[in-house]
Amino acid sequence: MDDPFPKGPPRWQFNASLLKDQDFVEHMNVFISNFLDDPEHGDIDCRTKWELLKAGIRLECIFFGRSKQIKKDNELENKFKLLNNIVTQNPTNQEYLKQLEECKKRLEIKELAKTRGAIVRSRTKWVEQGEKNTKYFLNIEKRRASNNLIKQLKNEAHEVIKDPHEILEEIRKYYEHLYAKDAAVEKVQDRLDDFLVGITHNVLTEEDKHLCDAEINLNEMGEALKQLNDNSAPGSDGLTADFYKVFWRALNKPLLESYKRSLELAELSTLKEEA
Repeated sequence: MDDPFPKGPPRWQFNASLLKDQDFVEHMNVFISNFLDDPEHGDIDCRTKWELLKAGIRLECIFFGRSKQIKKDNELENKFKLLNNIVTQNPTNQEYLKQLEECKKRLEIKELAKTRGAIVRSRTKWVEQGEKNTKYFLNIEKRRASNNLIKQLKNEAHEVIKDPHEILEEIRKYYEHLYAKDAAVEKVQDRLDDFLVGITHNVLTEEDKHLCDAEINLNEMGEALKQLNDNSAPGSDGLTADFYKVFWRALNKPLLESYKRSLELAELSTLKEEA
């Protein structure tokens, strides 16, 4: 039976453990360099170029991470099978028995990590000691995701709509109207000016004003990045602060160009995310 409320793909988030892999760091530096040097990208708007670069980085991270994990899993499982066959033929060999036991523990740890991931995502507050029922927690995660869905909504005509596509369209129209530029903004500014009349408040000095109006530069971008928490939640692109810190030299110039163009046109990006 088809799900009446189909869900899109989950938000991707960069796996920070890849930063400890020197092969990954070298691979990503080469990818970024090749992308920026590609003559086909020369005439692209710098904001679009930045978004395309991030999309490419995301695909490279996913491909590298999956390939590495599949390789590790296959090597571990093949090693277990080989040792198991050897021990079957030589049941008294203590060295092989010890290796088989270590390999078995590594497989159990891998399964436990998978279980814990499901537990964290399901936000379960209690776990019995030694619990390994991954399917149970995956079902909790699935139910939680279903409960978070908006299954019905009232539109502007106060009609209840239940079709998921109509719900998405209504939400889109609501926020499009909410953030649209109109005369209401000027009215709010007038009311704010009236409210502040007679109130003593700090005023920027000419030096402060000059600093605020000055062009954004790489130094202040770098200083801002240093102050970010590595473990903070990433934005919609899924790239974390520690990713930017590691690859800052390769990424700072295209990011600066994108920022400057956005400030010039008062638009963050020329690309739109699909709902």
